[in-house]
Amino acid sequence: MIEYSYQQGSAEWHQLREGKRTASEASAMMGDSKHTSRSKLLRQKVTGEKDEPTPSELYIFETGHIAEAAIR
Repeated sequence: MIEYSYQQGSAEWHQLREGKRTASEASAMMGDSKHTSRSKLLRQKVTGEKDEPTPSELYIFETGHIAEAAIR
């Protein structure tokens, strides 16, 4: 296992997530994600195309980022 220490949301972090398989994608890789299918993840990795997040997803992401920062 290779561990990277990039700040979440940074340009380096986004570049890593586009080009590598990361732990946060493991459930989709195994076909066990309730958010992303394995075929959708593979299509994203091959084509680089991603769905734009909905306003409700953006709210969930922001709430999670705030919670993570408070915990740190």
